[in-house]
Amino acid sequence: MKLKDRHVFVTGGADGIGAGIVLDAAQEGAEVSFCDINVEKGEAYARYLSKRGLKKFSIKPMLGFSRVWSVRTKRLLRSLVW
Repeated sequence: MKLKDRHVFVTGGADGIGAGIVLDAAQEGAEVSFCDINVEKGEAYARYLSKRGLKKFSIKPMLGFSRVWSVRTKRLLRSLVW
């Protein structure tokens, strides 16, 4: 529980190395937010983590790096307690 009461934000968290980071951080007690360009895969991974009883939530990204995505990301990051 090294990451208990911490929040981890992972980009590309639905597959590969990113998914491994999400899983490891959740197993260490962190609340984990992750996004991925592949929304369906991200939602499937979030369901998988939930079934394992791990704390998590998935962020659905906008396609591309639009101004709207940038504003939403800034709001999310401001709301996190470090």
